[in-house]
Amino acid sequence: MNRLHHWLCSSSLWRKAVQQRVRWVLESVELGPNVLELGPGPGLTTDLLRRKVQHLTAIEVDPRLAWSLRSRLRDSNVKVITGDATAMPFSDGRFSSAAGFTMLHHVPSRDLQDKLLREAWRVIEPGGLFVGCDSLQGPFMRLIHLGDTLVPVDPNTFGARLEAAGFHVLKIEKNSRLSVSGAATVRAQVAKKFEARVVDLRRNTVMHQNIAIRNRSCFRILMSLVVLAGCLWCAAPGAYSATEPGPCAADSATRQFDYWLGDWVISTNEKPGTATSKVYLSLDKCAVIESWNDGNGHAGENIFAYSVDDHSWRGMFVDNRGHAHVFVDGKVADGAAEFDGPSRGPNAQAVLNRIKIVRVSVNEVKQTWEKSTDSGATWTTVFSGAYSRTNP
Repeated sequence: MNRLHHWLCSSSLWRKAVQQRVRWVLESVELGPNVLELGPGPGLTTDLLRRKVQHLTAIEVDPRLAWSLRSRLRDSNVKVITGDATAMPFSDGRFSSAAGFTMLHHVPSRDLQDKLLREAWRVIEPGGLFVGCDSLQGPFMRLIHLGDTLVPVDPNTFGARLEAAGFHVLKIEKNSRLSVSGAATVRAQVAKKFEARVVDLRRNTVMHQNIAIRNRSCFRILMSLVVLAGCLWCAAPGAYSATEPGPCAADSATRQFDYWLGDWVISTNEKPGTATSKVYLSLDKCAVIESWNDGNGHAGENIFAYSVDDHSWRGMFVDNRGHAHVFVDGKVADGAAEFDGPSRGPNAQAVLNRIKIVRVSVNEVKQTWEKSTDSGATWTTVFSGAYSRTNP
């Protein structure tokens, strides 16, 4: 896990994102008394899931993560197993349901992902549930997985893969409210395939929604539901306001950056008025995101958030040319923001980056980007843009 990925997964921003996703995935779903979680990692989702079930078994392939989670939840309703979810040591139909949150893209290949889906189908009981979510392809997703395994799921083909694993896809829904970058979330509902017979249940045949069975007392026929949520990190931006305002909505420190919100035209000395910018809030107003385009094919996103853990701002920059920078030290106050962070130059030399975003007036903002190759002794301006609000 690279530094950005580690920072994101340990941040309060990510914890809040996990809470929202798990809550959405599990809404109106009955998991039953005996649930299996696939790939819990550090256990953020386990902490939420175990409150909703009588008994939870978690299978984790990383021995260190499994040991840590097992030690932390030793006296709880959770049993942690070190093992591979593509070849699980469980009998057929052992669990009332199974779940896997933001873990499928860590499985090293598509073939192994399909094997995991078949295993999940095998170990849940007839009529049981399989619920989960995962993140889709995008520049931000690729950035936080530099040096890590990343095999993203394509929602356009995932339905056929679920069918091949033994499920029947009923519908796919999209939701644009549940990611750090305001991107779309996909929810698929699938039914487990099985055929009712007088003497057995054969789960490898197609199930129709209307099944006539002469002796209903012999069988418990339930339609199973799989909620598979893919979190697309890089889609069209849009502001999101939660039904119930979160803590960031009224936090004075977080709201210091609101002067930048809106639609803007950007002018530089080289290109007056050709670039555009949209700055909006996401994740219950905890994240400030700029989506910009220079009008000539160069586009990107800047993402900023205030951490309540250490009372400091964090940020990152990513564009469609493969450039990425992380800003680990930020301050925002009285209409002025400054973010600093290290990176590497084309020859692997150490570079310091500094972004300043200053309010000039209600409808004008100036942004500058400076770089230093001598540990901050001298700075060179690489970008200077004047923002003018499109709808004053």
